Amino acid sequence: MQNLKIYVYCNGKWHIKSSGWGQDTANLCPAFTGEKIIERVEENNTENYINKTFDNFNETDNEINKIKSFLKSEKIKNLLLKGTTGTGKTHLAKATELYSMINSKHVEFIMAPELYHIFLESETWNKDYEEKNNAKQSLSSFEHAEILIIDDLGCKKETKNKFFSTNLLLLLEKRKKGKLIITTNLNIADNESFIKMKNKEGYLNSIYEPRIISRLLEKCQKISLVGIDNRLK
Repeated sequence: MQNLKIYVYCNGKWHIKSSGWGQDTANLCPAFTGEKIIERVEENNTENYINKTFDNFNETDNEINKIKSFLKSEKIKNLLLKGTTGTGKTHLAKATELYSMINSKHVEFIMAPELYHIFLESETWNKDYEEKNNAKQSLSSFEHAEILIIDDLGCKKETKNKFFSTNLLLLLEKRKKGKLIITTNLNIADNESFIKMKNKEGYLNSIYEPRIISRLLEKCQKISLVGIDNRLK
């Protein structure tokens, strides 16, 4: 069973909410300064993971400005953050989630392997009613979120099978409106160009069917992150 903590965002950073704070977080948070309070539940080991913001992103502001422009745009529907391991894709994705939450947007962040397990738990054959119901509620939130962020698409074995692909397509089809942000270390090409390629390794196209690729590229902006692995610095 996951060991969870409640985190509260105020005064420009996340704080662990102690049991003594009670329900009225605004009055009891020691760092409260009057701004919007955001609460979320995360695993115990996410202190470093959850404090990823635009302010502590180590690269240039160029990528951040592009993301903020994307969020404001009514013409651009999807955003693809592509880069090799450690170039800051997940950092920017989590920072975008926080920025959107602060601006009162319904945003959902999910890592692709976790999405695979939610797909599994939502299946009709699952006899654990509570688990299945929670999974269905999560999927409903993903379907209706103003911004859905899927991290690490196509990079783990759980996301490279027919079951995941089928359910991912259903999820994308049910999202009638809202923005989609994908992070991946793989390339992507339009379906027609991909067919003509001789070397097709390292492409999302080689994992997912054309209908998924078409939906990902619909009104899509791409941001490529380059550099060495920040985790090795």
